[in-house]
Amino acid sequence: MLKLPYAFYRANITKKKHLCLNINEKKKEKMTKAVRNRTYM
Repeated sequence: MLKLPYAFYRANITKKKHLCLNINEKKKEKMTKAVRNRTYM
């Protein structure tokens, strides 16, 4: 019974990390797009 909650906890951590990574990627995309727009202008 101890292994199940631990696995669930680990899964939650990886999910949160994944979400944070996704948010960071989106921010990077926005930044690169903004930089590209500035350079084209």
